[in-house]
Amino acid sequence: DLPVQRLEHFLIHHTTPSLDRYFEKFDRYIALELQTLRDKGRKGAPIDFTLAPIAKFLYLYFLKRGIMDGWTGLVFSGLFALAHWMLWAKYWELITNDQAPTSVPDAE
Repeated sequence: DLPVQRLEHFLIHHTTPSLDRYFEKFDRYIALELQTLRDKGRKGAPIDFTLAPIAKFLYLYFLKRGIMDGWTGLVFSGLFALAHWMLWAKYWELITNDQAPTSVPDAE
């Protein structure tokens, strides 16, 4: 094993270079999470659809200091909150219609 060393410069880490790519990942992760929620027999509560996405946004934007990243932090926090809301909206649809979760899209 090599020793742990400190980087001399910032590490630029762009996992999603475009919104299209972000939403592809978004769909994959939501499909995986839907399966997990269903396997656990989790029931969605009204707070999951209403307050939790708002709390997620506020947590990321203010407490995790996304505000310091300007527009990027605002967009990131908003997209994360949207993903949280979409997860529970799709889960509600899933359990209401009693359907199997959508298959996980293939990663490219």
